[in-house]
Amino acid sequence: FFFQAEDGIRDAQESRGLGDVYKRQAMKLKDAQRSSAVSWGPTNQTSSMIAAGTVAGSVDASFGVTGTFEILDVGLNNAEAPITPLGSTESPEKFYSVAWGQLGIDGAHPWGCVAGGLADGCVNLWDAHAVATGGSAGPVASVKKHDGPVHGLEWNHTHKHLLATGAADSKVLIWDFTNSVQPKVFSPGPPNSQSVGDITCVAWNPKVEYVLASASAGGAAVVWDLKAKRSVVALKDPAGRMRPSSVSWSPIDQMTLVVASSSDEYPVVQVWDLRNARSPLRELTGHRAGVLSTSWCMSDESMLLTSSRDHNVNCWNPNEGKYLCTVATGGNDLYDVQWSPKHPALFSTCSFDGQLSLHSMTGHVTPASGDFVAEGQEGAPQLGGGVPPPKWLQRPCGATFGFGGRLVSYNCAPGKRRSRLSLSTVVDDEQLYTRFTQLQHAIQTQQLPTYCAQRAQDPKCSKEESDAWCFLQVLMEPTPRPEVLSLLKLDKASIPKLPEPAPPLTEAVPTPAAIEEPPPLAAEPEVVEPESEFGASLAAEPTDSNMFGAGESAFGAAFEQQASEYDQYQQQIDPNGQQAPTENLIQPDPQPEMQPPLPVSNRLLTLPAVTTLGGTDEIVTRSLIAAETDSAVDACFAAGNPADAIVIASLAGAGSELFQRTIQRYLEAQEEKPYMSIATAVVHQDFAALIRGTTPDSWKEVLGLLCTYVEDPQFEPLCNSLAMHMETLGLQEAAVSCYMCCANIDKVVEYWSRSLGPGEEAEENTSKIQSFVERTMVFLHTRTNAAGPPAQAAGYFSKYAQMLVSVGQLDEAMKYMVPSNEPSEMALQFRIYQALPQMSQSLFAAPQYPFDMNASLEALEMQTQQAAEVRRQQEAQAEYDRQQAQAQQAAMAQLSLIHI
Repeated sequence: FFFQAEDGIRDAQESRGLGDVYKRQAMKLKDAQRSSAVSWGPTNQTSSMIAAGTVAGSVDASFGVTGTFEILDVGLNNAEAPITPLGSTESPEKFYSVAWGQLGIDGAHPWGCVAGGLADGCVNLWDAHAVATGGSAGPVASVKKHDGPVHGLEWNHTHKHLLATGAADSKVLIWDFTNSVQPKVFSPGPPNSQSVGDITCVAWNPKVEYVLASASAGGAAVVWDLKAKRSVVALKDPAGRMRPSSVSWSPIDQMTLVVASSSDEYPVVQVWDLRNARSPLRELTGHRAGVLSTSWCMSDESMLLTSSRDHNVNCWNPNEGKYLCTVATGGNDLYDVQWSPKHPALFSTCSFDGQLSLHSMTGHVTPASGDFVAEGQEGAPQLGGGVPPPKWLQRPCGATFGFGGRLVSYNCAPGKRRSRLSLSTVVDDEQLYTRFTQLQHAIQTQQLPTYCAQRAQDPKCSKEESDAWCFLQVLMEPTPRPEVLSLLKLDKASIPKLPEPAPPLTEAVPTPAAIEEPPPLAAEPEVVEPESEFGASLAAEPTDSNMFGAGESAFGAAFEQQASEYDQYQQQIDPNGQQAPTENLIQPDPQPEMQPPLPVSNRLLTLPAVTTLGGTDEIVTRSLIAAETDSAVDACFAAGNPADAIVIASLAGAGSELFQRTIQRYLEAQEEKPYMSIATAVVHQDFAALIRGTTPDSWKEVLGLLCTYVEDPQFEPLCNSLAMHMETLGLQEAAVSCYMCCANIDKVVEYWSRSLGPGEEAEENTSKIQSFVERTMVFLHTRTNAAGPPAQAAGYFSKYAQMLVSVGQLDEAMKYMVPSNEPSEMALQFRIYQALPQMSQSLFAAPQYPFDMNASLEALEMQTQQAAEVRRQQEAQAEYDRQQAQAQQAAMAQLSLIHI
């Protein structure tokens, strides 16, 4: 980080590096014509105020010997407003030092009190609020304990009632203003032999409240311990070249302080570490005359200001011993510089030419400003190569988001310039991340049916999504067709029960006589039995498993046997069983085991004489005796006994033409019955006709029939035909259900993608895309040979991959990328791949570089040529228009002459 110069600043003189740039950032805000000792207001309320007392040694136009104490408003809220006094009072003596503290700030003195060190050795105390508001302007207290001018004053940072003073009498005193009118005064310890000469400065340690430092013009700086009531150490230049004028403590290290020398022969600032008090840690050299004051910034320990008799205020980094820049200059000796305690960028300077100036470390100056020293002058210090910004301008912490949900953050430890950099992953969409992890867990643990059931019950899912999840759940089962019937509510459990039969009138125990000659069966109520014996015999057969009508079990038995099976049975190729059913076909319930027939010797079959018969019975009997089964069948149909006709036709064999023709005549005669269309389709294997006749209300029944009776090779084409028929009827949801059953991935994804309209909110659209991708991925898992998502889903999969990137799932996002020629999708895939760790990159094929630089350059060149051609045409048109205008003007002029 570096400070940047504003436009125009470098035009004034040649730049000499970043130090010059930084110097010009220090701007003089305001000044006032005053020769004063000053102190900034210590609280937020008084942060824009300065206490000022006429400095000793200055002479005004009246040659007066008295001083003036005043409270100045520097007007920080208005850059144009001058420094104005809020209030003032007369002082019998002039000031050597001023210190504004927080004494009584919670009580009698709301703005605190200002202590003034006078030339006669008195220490006066003023109420800042009273002086500023024009109240009682006299001092709260005036006590003389020194025998010479009081050069140094400072209030304790912790104990607001303690004041330290140092004077020309070589004394250092501690004042306890608990009673502000009558303070207690005591010495920090016995006089130190090294502390001789004027005490020029005192400074409290900001970290240890009972440690005090004082600077003596005799050549030493003494550190006092008020608990031990003695001096701890005396810091003295080994060569004796120092004349200490100012001392300042480090704001963060209680063992470090600086001591300035006012000697013009040795104008340095020494940095001392009390852990090694034999010699200074380092020296800051650069001033050309004695250093008169120092001020260590409380907001940035790497910035120290020093003012000197060379008319400059320099800024240093005392921790590294580096000169940073010159931040202010004056027309005379600068005897005081102070940082503002509440505004870290502000500092004040005082010079013996009567200027009280206010400066800012940040801001702008005009090239015409004469406030700076030309570094090219002889003896000017060399500027630093790079000036870091002040700590108060540095962000204590910061963060920025990167690709892949990554967050880069940094923070500065207290008292350190170095920052700690952290890289983390932030999940900004908990719902997206949770659902993603649930799906991944279901895939890895092979619990997709359970996951589909949970998603189907999600109240946030629409009806369409819920139906899709239900179908996906049944398709994930090992045998999906029975589950589809159960989902359509067409399984065995949904068949209504028959009404209970009427109980018999009597119950008799069978006897051998009854076996030999069974009694006639009791007629069922309200049922008219056919007159044929075959009809009577058929009516007595059980009908529980017959699905085509009561009393016609002969047709049911004939229907259950295929022609080839019946022939095999007749030929006794497999007399003990039937052909094994196809695995995916839903077989009807097995027939109850038939009772063994009665012994032949006990069975009675009575054939009446044909002469005793008449009508249909005689025709059928004679036809059967004559082996004319065709005539017998025709007679049965003519008499309205189709069941008898089927039984008689079966005598010719289930695979015979007569039998097939009889079945066809029966089915045609029973077309008015709703279930006979099922029988017709099954018998003739003509499910396409059934599909063509499907209505919007019967698509579920037709789908159920396909699941029950159609084998695998024909199932998918027929189910696909049913779906296409549903599309022609405008039933999109029914069509997609059929497409799901026949595993038509392209059609299902196409329909789901059409239903993905733009959401009203970004969150809603995100949820829709995630649901679409989840359903597609689960649907792909229903097919073991699925190649991957179809091409029409590439765009949505890319969006989902980008959503996964935002929650830090780069590896999974790469898996969801579908190969595409779309530039944006290719760029996204390339970017995800590049962001993967090296180990993860080995799991994927490197994507093609999506940016064609040659093509970009060619496109740019073509655009340039086109723009040049357009510009040439515009210029030619403009020239043509200009010539036309000139010709028109010439013609008008000629006409005017002719007219004249």
